[in-house]
Amino acid sequence: QNVLAGKVTKGPSASAMSDYIGLQHSFLAAEVLGMTLSVTQSKERVIARLEGTFNVGSLPEPPESKYSEADMPSWPEDVHIYCIDDSAPARRLLYHNLTTRAQTRHARTYGKDAGDVTRFMADTLQDGAIAILDQNLEFGGDHNLLGTDLVAELIERGFQGLICIRSANATDEDARMYKEAGAHCVFGKDTPVSQVILQMKRAFSHLNIMEGVRDSAPIYDPIVEFDGVAESACGPSAS
Repeated sequence: QNVLAGKVTKGPSASAMSDYIGLQHSFLAAEVLGMTLSVTQSKERVIARLEGTFNVGSLPEPPESKYSEADMPSWPEDVHIYCIDDSAPARRLLYHNLTTRAQTRHARTYGKDAGDVTRFMADTLQDGAIAILDQNLEFGGDHNLLGTDLVAELIERGFQGLICIRSANATDEDARMYKEAGAHCVFGKDTPVSQVILQMKRAFSHLNIMEGVRDSAPIYDPIVEFDGVAESACGPSAS
């Protein structure tokens, strides 16, 4: 109670710089959660104990996909897939899965710095079949960009391949905004990459790119792999 009230009496060993604000926040957080926090000290050892009552259960199993690799055409040989993301771990994850699951030697990742944006756009417009973009590309200051702005530029400059947004911001509202900008597919970054590639492959086949046909008005069937658009969705773009 003294900590919460800010009335802690400082002993001779206490730091003159400490205002105990961290402890106050910890006790307040425990109170909000209906839990009990205690802090004890024995010589140099400090023990924090958080106690509460929980109902232990199990998470529901994710629904099985009604689509499988066997139901789809195979990937064309060495399909060109270009991805831009400002996160190095995200780039490595995508590159590994694309080169193995999509069986291509032409997966390229960009996003190390702002200069990579120009390279990504040029390569994608030259021979890209699939473009995967992070929504929030943060390179610092005036160099921060939105994936949807790049999507709009790709479409304006005549890109006819599959466009995917893969972002940590993937609510239903976000997904609608991305599709209005021209994206065909929307994936949350918590969606398993194996499912991302499976759904991307199906959307890719619907574009008829595998047969070399550029359809100006492709028709898509929604892919329902998870509950809610926020998880993952491929469908008609607004373009």
